[in-house]
Amino acid sequence: MPKTHFQPAPAGLTPDELSAYQERERHANNAVAIASSAGTAPSPESLALMQRHVNGELRIEQVIELTDAMLKARYAPRPPGLEDIGAMLQSPEFQERFEDVVSGTARRHNSYIVYVDAQKRTVREYPATEEIFATNADRKTLTLLSIGGIPADTAQPVVVEATPYRFAPITLLPSNASGE
Repeated sequence: MPKTHFQPAPAGLTPDELSAYQERERHANNAVAIASSAGTAPSPESLALMQRHVNGELRIEQVIELTDAMLKARYAPRPPGLEDIGAMLQSPEFQERFEDVVSGTARRHNSYIVYVDAQKRTVREYPATEEIFATNADRKTLTLLSIGGIPADTAQPVVVEATPYRFAPITLLPSNASGE
């Protein structure tokens, strides 16, 4: 029996429906063999479209149209200037300018920047006050990490309630406090 790349015919087909299914499957397997002989097997997305044709859901013209659209979207040339966007985003000059714009905007609006740091903590950084806080799991309280680049005292962490533009101290807890 020849190798097939497609699901077997569903049960309950009439003899004519089964014959049509097998004919579409034969043509689709031939198409896969021809494409593979050129060195590259069809992508999983292409095989899924071909399976829909084998099932009788799509005409072959529709499969060709959808495959062309998929390939054009995947391999379309980028607009001029975007060929090396990945390298540009990683460049020190871009990173520095991005930091200036983001920090400057947050500073002017007395707001904050949220990111995940190297220790996988969600962090809020307030450029105007140079305070950096770790966001607690409840997302309503913050633990002070540093002010002006000076690390906070971890033995006496400062925990505050977060509001968009100001902080109201809730409590000062030693690191071994039970929270009662």
